[in-house]
Amino acid sequence: MGIAEAQSQIGSFYYFGKGVIQDYIEAYAWTSLSSVNGDETSKKNRDLIAKELSPEGLEKGQARAKELYDQINKEIENKSR
Repeated sequence: MGIAEAQSQIGSFYYFGKGVIQDYIEAYAWTSLSSVNGDETSKKNRDLIAKELSPEGLEKGQARAKELYDQINKEIENKSR
């Protein structure tokens, strides 16, 4: 399983509440990451989740996706040193 697929799976867990508390904002954030990493299905799922969020929720999901993206890239940078 690649990184995009794993991120998509995490998004699915949050969307359906599998093993975690159901959270559409987290689901949106993780599927956004997956879509940035090339998972085509996640692009469609992200857009479907966005329709279920309020404008404020969508804004929070986008901010959370950026936070996760920055955090992951920082960890990658630190490991490559």
